[in-house]
Amino acid sequence: MIKNALMIAALTLFSTALAGCHLYFGDDNEARDGYTYCDDTGCYECDDWGCYPSDGRGEPGWTCTSNYDCAGGCYCTDDGFCEEAGFCSSDAECAPGFECDDRSSCVPEGSNEVCTADADCPSGSFCDEASGACVGSWTCDDGAAGADESCGMGFECDDRNTCIPQPCTDDGMCQEGCYCDEGAGECIETATCDANGGCFGDLVCDLDRNTCVPPDEIGPTCQGDVSCDIVAPVCPVGSTAVIEDGCYTGACMAKTDCPDGAPFECSDLNNDENGCIGNNTCSTVYKGVNCTSPNGDECTGGSVDCTCESFEYDYCEAI
Repeated sequence: MIKNALMIAALTLFSTALAGCHLYFGDDNEARDGYTYCDDTGCYECDDWGCYPSDGRGEPGWTCTSNYDCAGGCYCTDDGFCEEAGFCSSDAECAPGFECDDRSSCVPEGSNEVCTADADCPSGSFCDEASGACVGSWTCDDGAAGADESCGMGFECDDRNTCIPQPCTDDGMCQEGCYCDEGAGECIETATCDANGGCFGDLVCDLDRNTCVPPDEIGPTCQGDVSCDIVAPVCPVGSTAVIEDGCYTGACMAKTDCPDGAPFECSDLNNDENGCIGNNTCSTVYKGVNCTSPNGDECTGGSVDCTCESFEYDYCEAI
């Protein structure tokens, strides 16, 4: 859903949150005894073997039971201690046997936990139940005036001081580039678009919000794949055939009324000879000027072997 769009934000937030911390990522043989720091997840004490939860006074404290109990860049070992493995943006940046988790941290393969609810995720992230992964968002001040508004459209502030997706009932509750899946009650990220298109798959452009949406979100369309054998109707200039559920309906719609933008047609270039020449799906059609037959008569329809003084661009047609 919105996971892809938020991953960039998550990386930025992790970098910002840990900017003042002192995670140690030196060679294994370099001493690091007594190295202590604290962050949003708690305090840690580092020694030659790794970083462990600490009470902040240099003494070992509570242990971890999951990777989420550890700071970014660390994972929870089988012994219940937080061990450094480094930050990442993809699996390729981790050591062999490790993968990149949703905290942008390298963890042992197969140890990336699956969440079923927001409460399973640390503050600053929420649970994408479709994928079972914690997705980083941003923090807020629950209970403060305007807390929900500080999260932005489509999000609200929960009791973990975390911005989470807000249940929606219509597209207007979602940010541009997202539409409301009313069945699931959540905003789904797609892409932005304009009258020239820009949508992928079978999505169409809702020009009111410049957002790619499923065809049934806006009813009959002017663009999209046609899978039925129904022949497209011949439409007047300035209009185009209407498509619904992968079939031509037999009706025409004014191009200016197309909810997903009017599709390109070679006839759009009837007044643009160079444009027609430059489009490999179109062909230019010319008409003769002052054409006469071999006996000197003016050429009419059906005349052959005519000689013309010149030719001029007439219209553009599909190849």
